[in-house]
Amino acid sequence: MKQELALLVLATFVGFSPAAQARTPLPVVTVDGSDIELRGVSAARDDSGVYAAGWVRRRVGNFGSVNAHLHVDALGADSQTLQTIEARWIGTLPTSIRSRHAAIFRARFEPATSVSLASVRVSVEPGPRHPAKG
Repeated sequence: MKQELALLVLATFVGFSPAAQARTPLPVVTVDGSDIELRGVSAARDDSGVYAAGWVRRRVGNFGSVNAHLHVDALGADSQTLQTIEARWIGTLPTSIRSRHAAIFRARFEPATSVSLASVRVSVEPGPRHPAKG
């Protein structure tokens, strides 16, 4: 209930901002994991790039620690991957089987990538985030 109230307040403030008026929604594809499911995922384009956000929560009957992360893919018109952002949700997911609270995630693609971006895919990937290449 607290999360829903906070999101309602946040949506109210965002809804009245000038940037919110210039946002264009984009199609989103989601791929759940074996222990984690995605909810309320959306993506939109504005002057500062493309923004994707949503919630993750445990599947019914799963508890204990979670070893997963998210891939947020910018897809072109022919479904080729233009860029992948590795993301984690904010906070932790409850370890109790009785609690199914959700945690929010966010990702932003820069304007250079967002120009040719046609849709967004968010997928739950097993394991921790990948080590940085370099």
